Order: sequence, then structure tokens, then C-alpha cells
Amino acid sequence: MGAISAAKHAGSTLARNPILFLVATAFAIVQLPQILLQWSGLPIVASLFNLATVVVVPFLIGGIYGMAEEGLDGTTSLATFVRAGRENFVSLLVAAIFFALVVFVVVFVAVVVLAFVTVLTVGVSGVQGGVSPTALIVPGLVGFAFLLLYLATVVFLQFYEAAIVVDDADVFDSLKQSYRFVRGNLLSTIGFTVVRWTPGLLTSLLTAYFVFTSLGIDPDNLESVEPETVQNVYAQLSGTEVGIIVATTLLTAGIVGAFTRTYLVAFYVDHREAAGTVEESADEFDEDLFDDEYDTIG
Repeated sequence: MGAISAAKHAGSTLARNPILFLVATAFAIVQLPQILLQWSGLPIVASLFNLATVVVVPFLIGGIYGMAEEGLDGTTSLATFVRAGRENFVSLLVAAIFFALVVFVVVFVAVVVLAFVTVLTVGVSGVQGGVSPTALIVPGLVGFAFLLLYLATVVFLQFYEAAIVVDDADVFDSLKQSYRFVRGNLLSTIGFTVVRWTPGLLTSLLTAYFVFTSLGIDPDNLESVEPETVQNVYAQLSGTEVGIIVATTLLTAGIVGAFTRTYLVAFYVDHREAAGTVEESADEFDEDLFDDEYDTIG
């Protein structure tokens, strides 16, 4: 299975280059001021700081992806981190904006369509004598369809950063190249995505469980939660509890972050030949079609 072999490749790369764990921790260090500002009761300042980190993240991504690529078959260094981050910064920043816009459009259309369908079906059901549970089936199916569309969008475009750093693709080509890559490695990419997303999902659930239990929130009775608690969760925690979250964030970012990012580069490098074959086949089809039309005209 391609996803498993790429995971082994990523594991050997990390074993040979433990410095990748240190570099991955930088992603958490960038987030720490936001957590501390929220805990200090400055959520607006924390939000502004979060916007500022958007400019820093592309440099970090370019650096760690460059190191991961170099480390796949040898060793890497911080010099590569600085060089790759600087060289790919602009492309990664602009591509991230376009990626966010694509996802936003999908989510926005989903919300509008789902709201319209819900109002329509529930309204008709109400006119007929009350809202029945069956009236929510159609909105539920529409919502599930848009959820699949959202997931498909993220899955098909998740390699645009690797395309920029590894293949030096420009902004628009990186998105197209990511789509072609997934299309050429669809089954392997599904397995890869499950393996890649699982550690982050588990750590997020553990963090959420810790926060819920620290605040005494019952997951089965979320209606009783005060709005102030939701608006600024960290402000409700003690210094010790925030310290645990900070330590957990650093640890998971260093270990999980290093693995998932190295894993993505390893999978992309190991499987991009298949995507190239698909693209070449499409080009050959277009050329053959053109030749046939030319011969017919001649």
C-alpha cells in the first residue's frame, strides 16, 4: 500500500534527521502568544496576532518542506530551512490565499443552499400541519453532500504546497498539479489522508476533552454552557491548566507536526510519477485527437 510505504519513508527520514522535530515545534511557538493573550483576557489582541501569524506560516511551511525533501535520501540542516522558506514564501502565501478562497466559496455556497432547502422543506411541512422529522431528511442529505464536497476539495488540493516547494510550481499550477496528483493516485491518497489526519484528530479530541473536563462542561448538555465561556475558553482556565495545554501543544506540534509534514512530502515524491503518467496520457490523447482531425481535413 502506497500510504504505508510513504509512512515508513517518512519515519526513516525523521530518524535520520531529528532536527525536523525541532523545526516543527516552531509552528506551536508561533501559536503560543495567541493562547496566552486569550488567557490574559485580551481576545481582540489575540485575534490580531493570529492574523499576523498568517504571514509567518508560509515561511515555516516552505522551510520544513524543503528540509523534508532534502532529508528523504540523506541529511538536512537549518540552512535549507532558511533557504527554502525564503525562496517559496511569496508563492506559498499567495497560494494559501487562493486555497482559502476556494474553501470559503464551497462553505459559503453550502450554507446558503442548506439554509434555503431547510427553510423551504420546514416551511412546507409547517403549512401542512407541523414540522415532522422526515422534513429534516432532505436538508440532512444536502448537508452531507456538501460535507463530502468540502472534504473532496481539501483532499484534492492538499498537495499544492509540496508542488511549490518540491517542483517549483507557480501558484495556479500548484493547485492544478495537486488535483492531477490525487487523480493519478486516488486510492493511495485516500489511505494517505486517513493516516495523515488521524494523529491530529486524536490530539485535538484529547485537548478538547481536557478543556471540557477542566471547565466542568458536559458534552451531552452543551445548551447549558454560557456564551462567555465559548467566546474565550482559555480565560476560564487556571494557570496550571493553560501550562498543560501549552506543553501539550509544543509536544504534539513537534512530534505529530514533524511526521505529518514529512509524510506528505514523502508520499508526494514517491507517487508523483503516476500523476505525471496521467497528465502525459491526457496530453497524448489531445495530440492524437488533433492529428486525427488534421488527417481528416487533409
